[in-house]
Amino acid sequence: NGLAGGHVTVTNDDDDTAVFVFSAVNGGTDEAGGTATFGVKLGSDPSSAVTVAVASDDPGEGTASPLALTFGSGDSTWNVLQTVTVAGVDDDTDDGVVPYTVSFSASSGDTNYHGLIMPGPSVSNADDDVASLIVVAISGPTDEGGATGAVLVKLATDPQSPVTVVPSSGDATEGAVSPAAVVFGTADGTWGAYQTVTVTGMDDDVADGNVTYAVALDLTSADGKYAGVSSSQVVTNVDDDVPDILMSPVNGSSTEDGGTAALNVKLATDPT
Repeated sequence: NGLAGGHVTVTNDDDDTAVFVFSAVNGGTDEAGGTATFGVKLGSDPSSAVTVAVASDDPGEGTASPLALTFGSGDSTWNVLQTVTVAGVDDDTDDGVVPYTVSFSASSGDTNYHGLIMPGPSVSNADDDVASLIVVAISGPTDEGGATGAVLVKLATDPQSPVTVVPSSGDATEGAVSPAAVVFGTADGTWGAYQTVTVTGMDDDVADGNVTYAVALDLTSADGKYAGVSSSQVVTNVDDDVPDILMSPVNGSSTEDGGTAALNVKLATDPT
């Protein structure tokens, strides 16, 4: 029939993509060392083996292992999920629940995979720190002779900004406090070291018995977890005044012809 043969060009579109494929995260990390796991595999069979580096984007919250995964070429290993374990890392800061990711970067003779970088699933690290002021109760009562008591204070967690503790006496006529303020730094260890607030008994002339009063400890800071935190200690100031009538020695003597004797009388304390 005279028909000549010909050629037909056909294009086969590829539906494979060089990507990492992740499974869902199982569990969550916490600062007590709790772990989360998920799987990772390749989205297509590489033409050359692929080594994948694994790294947390926030190693202060969580670490990933293993540090590297290897997927083969021309076998089924590229399509098998390999497990990545993420362990929570402890810190001393009340920073709440912190999300972070694990990143993956590939090196390979396959140019489709070489240099591929992708973030993995998001993981959250649960916090175990609570911002608070730790107070060791006053060492003893004060008294009107000037005896002192010591209150020890420190922070429970590493603050994100310096914290100032301002002590004040609820009754300045019974007790005075010093220093005017104590400051705790951040990320330098001072937050966890006790500092001393000294309470000194004040004297008066009133037989008012032993008087209790409060020493307030108010915190200021740019760290919202510490700003506005307060505590107090109840202190007793021991009285040294006793009601009495004091008389001086008699001056002179009285006689039947009108001679007089005199003495001075005063109170031992200021009456109320």
